[in-house]
Amino acid sequence: MTYILLFWEFFKTGLLSIGGGYATLPFLVNISETYGWYTQEQLTNFIAISEVTPGAIGINMATFAGNVTAGLLGGIIATVALVLPAIIIILSLSTFVPNYRENAFFNRIFYGIIPVAMALLVGTGWRLFSVALLSFTSTKTIIGAWVLFIALCLLYLPKHPFKVSPFLLLFIGGIWGFVFF
Repeated sequence: MTYILLFWEFFKTGLLSIGGGYATLPFLVNISETYGWYTQEQLTNFIAISEVTPGAIGINMATFAGNVTAGLLGGIIATVALVLPAIIIILSLSTFVPNYRENAFFNRIFYGIIPVAMALLVGTGWRLFSVALLSFTSTKTIIGAWVLFIALCLLYLPKHPFKVSPFLLLFIGGIWGFVFF
């Protein structure tokens, strides 16, 4: 039964997470809260690991969540379920509506969905921010995490004179965590 439920939840996630891998986050938070298959802390770890491993972040997170929930088969089921709606939609649109981006009907739908997707991302971002930066128990860890967070935010500002790659930021964070935490 867990496999069927896992498939269904990740199929819905794949169907409704419009906007890329990070758009899966609100759904993953909801799955965590509804079923308790993984904790919010584990979800923040899924994000960190997914950022530094090759592949799409949403797919990587689905694989990790499925694996934690139901082992290797659960990881496979969650991954397949997440990508299946995209495959179906892309094949259908390319077959039946080849110029869908020029179609007024689809454009209106997208204009309505974009603000909702952004609101979901901001809300989920706040939840994960709370878990990642507001739930430490050690003063040393709190200070270290906030110093790193502020420094890396400043380095990644659009008007910063240096171009810093996200990979470098993740690398710096990993080294910082290893040395100071």
